[in-house]
Amino acid sequence: MTDTWTWATVTQASPLRIKVDGDTTALDATTDNLVGSLAVDDRVRVHLHSDGIIVTGVQGGYPTPLVFAWLGAPNASESVLRTVDGTEVRRNLTSDPRMKVASTYVSNGTGTAEHSADGTQLVLTQTTTDEGPAVDLKYALLGGYTYTFSLEGDAGVRGLWTGSWAPISYVVTKVGTRLVVVFTLAADITVRLRIGTGTIGPAGSVTILDKVLVERGDEYAAIGGDYFDGSQYPAQANQVATVEYVQALIAAL
Repeated sequence: MTDTWTWATVTQASPLRIKVDGDTTALDATTDNLVGSLAVDDRVRVHLHSDGIIVTGVQGGYPTPLVFAWLGAPNASESVLRTVDGTEVRRNLTSDPRMKVASTYVSNGTGTAEHSADGTQLVLTQTTTDEGPAVDLKYALLGGYTYTFSLEGDAGVRGLWTGSWAPISYVVTKVGTRLVVVFTLAADITVRLRIGTGTIGPAGSVTILDKVLVERGDEYAAIGGDYFDGSQYPAQANQVATVEYVQALIAAL
C-alpha cells in the first residue's frame, strides 16, 4: 500500500471498514479511528500507509478530540478515555493492563506461567500435550452491574468464581484476537477469573496474554473490548488529540 491521503466512505461501523473513492469494494483491514463515533455512509478523510489505515477526519465536522489518562501512576491505576470537554466515555478498571495484575498461578494443567522479559506480557508454556497452564485473575468489583473482561491472546476460560469459590455464570466470545467475557454481579464481591491456554496443544506450545480490559457495562463486548489504556497517544495524561497527535501516531508506525 502506497503512502496516500484520500477520501473514503464508511461501509461498516464495527469493526470499522471503509471503501476508498474509486474502489469497488471495502478494504478488509483493521482501520484506526481518530475521530470518534462513525456511522455507515459517513465520508471520511483517511491516511493509507504501508502498515495500515488511519481515519483522521470526517466530512462536515471535526474530529472529537480524545484524552487518554491514567487516574494515578501509569500502569498502577485505572485509566479513562474522555472527550476534550472532560466527559468520560470509557474507564478501564484494571490497575495494570500489562498482565502484571495480582495473579495466582494455578496447578491444574501442565506448564509454566511467567512474565515476558520486559514484564509486559504473560507467557503460558505447555510442558505436555495435556491441558496447559492457567492463571487466576482477581478483581474487587461493585455489585449491581454487568462487566466486560477482555484480553489479547489465544486463551480460554476455565471458570469464574467468587473468592469463596461459588460459581458465577458468564458468557464468553472471541472477537478477532481478543477473548471477551461478560458477567453480572448482584453484590460487591471479589471475583476470580481463571484464564488458560485456549486449546490442548503439543508440548512447548506458547500462549501470550496481554492488554487486559475490565469495563462496567457490555456495550463494547461486540468489538472485543476495543482496547485502550492511559499510555496510548497522546502519551502524557490530559493532552488531547490534535494535529500533533496524528503526527506522533504516524511517526510511531
